[in-house]
Amino acid sequence: MSSDSPAPSLRSPLPPGDLHVTVVQQPTRVVVTARGELDLNTVARLGSAVAGHLGDRQDLVLDLGELTFIDSTGLRLLLRFRKHAADHATGLLVVTNERVRRILELAGMTALFDCVDRPLPYAPPIAAPAALAPVEQPV
Repeated sequence: MSSDSPAPSLRSPLPPGDLHVTVVQQPTRVVVTARGELDLNTVARLGSAVAGHLGDRQDLVLDLGELTFIDSTGLRLLLRFRKHAADHATGLLVVTNERVRRILELAGMTALFDCVDRPLPYAPPIAAPAALAPVEQPV
């Protein structure tokens, strides 16, 4: 086995053109994770998942670190999330990977977002009372 081989993935691969979205509600923010391809065929799925939480006046962490592809419709959706955050004085953090970061750079959009690359540098959340515990909702 070569040392250049990629590490085995812990998650099963998605079919080409698919997007899996999960939402984790936390006390002061919502974390939305997208895995797969964000394009014309899947952008509505991510938009709907986030739209369900935009009225909560909570910060949004948009974890795109597991995307394998993003097209111009995905970039346009990011701009809509940015405008909403600015209009409502909420935070928006975009978690990226090398592919997503490169697309943002090519589009001249890196300066528009607070971005952090995977793996995330933060510690696990502090345990919350059961009523406030994060709830994962597959979308």
